[in-house]
Amino acid sequence: MDIVDPELSPDGRQVAFSASENSNADIWVYDIARGVKTRLSVDPAMEFRALWSPSGEELAFVSRRSGVWGNFLRPADGGGEATALPTTTLPEWVSDWSRDGKHLLYAVVDPDNSLDLWYLQRKEDGNWEPRAFLQTRFAERTPRLSPDGRFVAYSSNESGQFEVYVRPFPEDGGRSTVSSNGGQQPRWSDDGKELFYVEGDAMLAVAVTASPEFSVGPVTHLFAHPSLTRSFYPQYDVSADGQRFLLAAPVEKEGAEPSIRVVQNWFEEFRARQPAP
Repeated sequence: MDIVDPELSPDGRQVAFSASENSNADIWVYDIARGVKTRLSVDPAMEFRALWSPSGEELAFVSRRSGVWGNFLRPADGGGEATALPTTTLPEWVSDWSRDGKHLLYAVVDPDNSLDLWYLQRKEDGNWEPRAFLQTRFAERTPRLSPDGRFVAYSSNESGQFEVYVRPFPEDGGRSTVSSNGGQQPRWSDDGKELFYVEGDAMLAVAVTASPEFSVGPVTHLFAHPSLTRSFYPQYDVSADGQRFLLAAPVEKEGAEPSIRVVQNWFEEFRARQPAP
C-alpha cells in the first residue's frame, strides 16, 4: 500500500490519506488509537488529497470519476454517497478548508494561465459558489488559509523556481515572500504564528506576524526526510501543538507495507545543535 497526502483530523485522532492498491488510489482513514484503517472510496477512478472539514464530519477530496480531475465531498464516517462540488471542465485540485467551514481553496489547471487559485464559498443555503482568487501567467498551487482566515500561503514559480508566498484573503492586497531558496508544501501552525514549508528534502519553519501588517521572521531548519520530496502537495501534517510531524514513509523491510511515522521532539534535537551563547 503506497500512502501519500496524510491529513490529521481536527481532533488529532484520525489520519486521512490516499493509498494505492492494485494500481488504483483511494481515500482511507486510519484510527490512530485503534490502529484500524478504513477505505472510504471504492470508485475505480483515482482519488487523492482528502481534507477534513473543521467539524471532522466531512472529507473533501479529488477524483477523476467524471473524466477530469474534480472536487468531491463525502461523510467522513463512510456513510452516504460522495457528491460533486461545483466545477468547470478544467482539472481542479482541492487544497484547504477554512476553519469556519465557509471556504474551500483549490488550484485550477488553466491552459491559458498554467495553474490558478480559486475558492468555493458556502452560501446560506448550503450550496457552494466558485470564485477566482489569483490568476496570473505563472503556476500557483497548494494554497493554505491561515487559522484566522485572513491570509493564504501558496507556492508559485514567478521567480523562476517555486517559492512560498503569502497574500491577504479574500481580497488581494499584495504578496509577501516567505522562502528564498526554493519552497513548497506550505502549512500554518495551529496558532498562525509559524509557517512550515519544504525546501528540497528539508522541513523549515519561519515565524510570522499578522498585525499590524504581515511580516516574516528568520527561517529555522527543523529536520530532513526523503518522503518530503514525493510530491509538491504536502506530504506531512503538524500536530495542534506544533511539536509533532506526521509523514507517510516507506519502511525499509522488504515486502512490508508503508507506514505513517511521527517525528517528535524535533525542537530538542535542533536546540542541541546550536552553538553556546
